[in-house]
Amino acid sequence: QSAGNVTHASKRLGISRKSLQMKMKEYGLRDESR
Repeated sequence: QSAGNVTHASKRLGISRKSLQMKMKEYGLRDESR
């Protein structure tokens, strides 16, 4: 739903962009747009 946009996804989840990036790293998920 966020089309890979971390900022948009974090706003939908109600957390900061940095928190989402940290969670993605913690769970071994990566930003596919990079």
